[in-house]
Amino acid sequence: MNRNKKGFTLMEVMVVVLIIAILAALSIPNVIGYARDARNDRAKATLYTIAQGYKNFRNEFPWATISTLGPLQNITLNGNDCGGVGGSLATLTGSNPVVSYQDLIKCSYLDNINYGGLRYNFYLGNGGNACNACMSGIPATQIANMVQPILACMIGNDGGGYNGNYCALIDANNTLYETPVAED
Repeated sequence: MNRNKKGFTLMEVMVVVLIIAILAALSIPNVIGYARDARNDRAKATLYTIAQGYKNFRNEFPWATISTLGPLQNITLNGNDCGGVGGSLATLTGSNPVVSYQDLIKCSYLDNINYGGLRYNFYLGNGGNACNACMSGIPATQIANMVQPILACMIGNDGGGYNGNYCALIDANNTLYETPVAED
């Protein structure tokens, strides 16, 4: 029998595969954690952008109200005229004019992105009390430092309000408050 053949034996290949499997098993939890943290960081950056846009709108039009209190999810823009039929938000007059999320996006106060793709529901202001529900998961010592009004919040997109999922909100000083544990 000729023993000069070059190559690996079946046993050597199996040992290498086993070592690779062990290394993969040890690293996968870390990779999943990094992915979750990256999603949360991207969502927090989006939340800051939303809060700043809302703050800019409130500074320019303090007498106007937002007609939509639900989440900023997959908003469909019809047309591109800033401020609806009247044209520009600069023409807002009256004692209590109402604008929509669409108007804020068309007038560049908010970015036109797929908010639903970030796995969170984003709200402006108190979001019809959605942001107030988020506060139940934030430590009371942090809530005592909060400066009203709430500019924006995000809540884990689980089909409902805050029920223990990760949430965060931004107050009038652009300070981020969040639940202690970011769940996936």
